[in-house]
Parts: sequence; structure tokens; C-alpha cells
Amino acid sequence: MNTDRVPHYEWRRAPDFAEVAEALGVPTTSVFAVTTQEGLWLVIYNQEGDPEDLLSSTLLRRDRDGILRMAVSPTVHPDLWGRIRRGVEEKLDDHA
Repeated sequence: MNTDRVPHYEWRRAPDFAEVAEALGVPTTSVFAVTTQEGLWLVIYNQEGDPEDLLSSTLLRRDRDGILRMAVSPTVHPDLWGRIRRGVEEKLDDHA
């Protein structure tokens, strides 16, 4: 198995997302997940003013000065949080 292509996931605390949150204009606690690949940062987050269970996604990239900026407009995913919860519940049921 080639582990170079296996994604690495880890839990982080909200302060670790300060730079991402600043680029999005949201509190750090609104950032749900971040992954990077080839200079792009895929971010799943809760936009300011949206209900907690309404998640959005966008891509960030660094500008010439190294500052993270939004590369595309956010996309709202109305049932993403529900799909995540159901997936976690199924995995927990499998191990019960």
C-alpha cells in the first residue's frame, strides 16, 4: 500500500484554524474541517449567521504575499452535517 496517497486526518482545536477563520471572516469555532492539496485549502465551515447545522465549503489559496484568500465563492451544503452524523452513527453501530 502506498501511504504517500493516504490522506492524513487529525483533530485540532479551534485556535489552530485562526488563519483560515480570518480569511473567511468567521470565528475559529465555525471552521469544521480543513484539508490541503497542491496549494489549495478545502474548508468546510459554518458561515456567519447561518444555523449551526448548515455547512458551507470553499477553496482558499495564498496570494503573492502569502496571505490566505478565498479562491472561489462558498457553496452551501444543506444536508452535509446530517450526512456526517449519520455516517458516524453507522460506524459506531458497526462497532457496538
